[in-house]
Amino acid sequence: MGIGRLRTESENRVDPRTGAREVAEMVDKKKVVKVLELILDWKLWPRHEAGKLDSTNVAKLANILRDGKTFNTPIVVDADSLRVIDGFHRCRALLVVKGDDAETEVTLREYKDEVAMRMEAARFANSGSLQLTPKDRVHFALGMRRDHVPWPLIADALDMDVERIKKLVDGRSITTRDGTRIAVSAAAAPLAEHLDGKKADAEQEHFARTANGTPPLMHARMLLNALRAYGSIEYDEKTVAVLMELSEAIREIVAKVKV
Repeated sequence: MGIGRLRTESENRVDPRTGAREVAEMVDKKKVVKVLELILDWKLWPRHEAGKLDSTNVAKLANILRDGKTFNTPIVVDADSLRVIDGFHRCRALLVVKGDDAETEVTLREYKDEVAMRMEAARFANSGSLQLTPKDRVHFALGMRRDHVPWPLIADALDMDVERIKKLVDGRSITTRDGTRIAVSAAAAPLAEHLDGKKADAEQEHFARTANGTPPLMHARMLLNALRAYGSIEYDEKTVAVLMELSEAIREIVAKVKV
């Protein structure tokens, strides 16, 4: 996708038969604005961690500015609302280095509606240095589906085949106790398969929300290694209580699996 153009209504329309996006080219508009005037609307943020930026990326961008250089790509903004479509990290870096008086040139684009903005934000994120993770893609797809956005549009924004994104969503999401579907990490994929669309209980939901990308069995092996290397853990009252709880949970699950 080229950077130097303005999306129009026809460009954000997808052929329902093929899923192909119709493209129309127009010249972008540029404007210098105060960074504080730009709006970071987290509903447009396609990643699963709303309200959270990557601190390492912000630091890298801040160093570029401190070295007297400029960003290679422009901050893209909705022309009507000044909501940032692409450039959340760059906005933060500008404020870190230059303070509240920071100014920057932005690319102004007009969008048909908020769905078009969200699609564009996903396209930018997916083609940038911090590409969308599988969990991000599922989070984006679920959010769009809650707003009744058709699958071909979602797949187009993520540059994926419709069936492929559907399969990813099925394998990497669970239904919470209140009926909301949420994206989960790779470590919780077996839980998603086990539930197969059924609602999670309290413990399953807690695990799904907190699990990182490391499989639980890997954590178990690390703990087992530590326990065997006596003295590698401080055995205070709290630690012993947790180990006793773990021991009981292991006995319960082993008995359940044997049944």
